[in-house]
Amino acid sequence: MSYKFFQKFILFSSILSGLFFFSCKNDLDKVRVDMGEKIPVAITKDFISLYSDSGKVILQIEAPLRMDYMAEEFYSELPEGIHIVFFDGNNRQLAELTAEYALIKGSGMLMKGHVKMVSDQNGTLETESLVWNSEKKEITTIDAIEIRQKNKILFGLGIWAKQDFSEYRITVPTGTIPVADK
Repeated sequence: MSYKFFQKFILFSSILSGLFFFSCKNDLDKVRVDMGEKIPVAITKDFISLYSDSGKVILQIEAPLRMDYMAEEFYSELPEGIHIVFFDGNNRQLAELTAEYALIKGSGMLMKGHVKMVSDQNGTLETESLVWNSEKKEITTIDAIEIRQKNKILFGLGIWAKQDFSEYRITVPTGTIPVADK
């Protein structure tokens, strides 16, 4: 191989490399904007989480799909529904909470779509949306609610309740229908 050929090869390779490295430039901020902030950082199928206090289970959360996002703050979506079971610490179930959709941010969870809470003590609560604050251990809504108990059905707008539905206050009661025993 001649020295002149080798010089041309090196020159050509240098020019080609320079074009390759400097012609394509990505601005990471532009790429992030183009991709949007709706790309999950983690996806979990058949999600199950148990929470305990002093080694005793007090809460179980299940969802067919959990999608975690990192935008300005971390949040999770459960787009295919959620099922929460509250326990008393002695494996006795206190209440169940279900919804078609949930959004978790910090200690708050917004649930939407046929939200239903069932408690042996206070019956069944149904509404279209509900906010559960796990730190305060309470649930709230401003939507229309219906509570079915053994001998009556209560209607209202808005509710505050303990997370196990052992205690509640209807914000604006709109009616009560007595139900005869069967």
